Amino acid sequence: MPTVSVQQRHFKTLIALVLAMTGGTFLLFGVAKLTPVMHVAPLRADARPAKTWTQVVVRSAAADSPKGFFHWRIDEVGRLYQTDAWANGQDPSGDGSIQVLISTSVPGGEVTPKQSRQLTRLLADLQGQFGISKDRVRVQ
Repeated sequence: MPTVSVQQRHFKTLIALVLAMTGGTFLLFGVAKLTPVMHVAPLRADARPAKTWTQVVVRSAAADSPKGFFHWRIDEVGRLYQTDAWANGQDPSGDGSIQVLISTSVPGGEVTPKQSRQLTRLLADLQGQFGISKDRVRVQ
């Protein structure tokens, strides 16, 4: 019979632990509801330092030709598109260049007035946001 009393002790201990853990959980939940809400940035495994953009490179390409890498694109009717490369802070050249592509209908085609106005607005915004001087804007 000594084994029966040992088993009963184990069950009593297990029940006491379950009750204690349940009570502790409810206590901590109640305390958490009383604390003020704090805004904390979550930690991420892919955290990167902030990108320092130092210049803007503007180039044009025909709509049917390979476009290469770019952050922003202005299409033939003047609409502005932001790429995932910009959202993710990608800089394959490593020199801090913001790449802007102007799509033209034919190779070597002229920039339309709508594209020109959109480019002017984009450049003003980028220069103001990142402190890029006018002499750091290049056209290729």
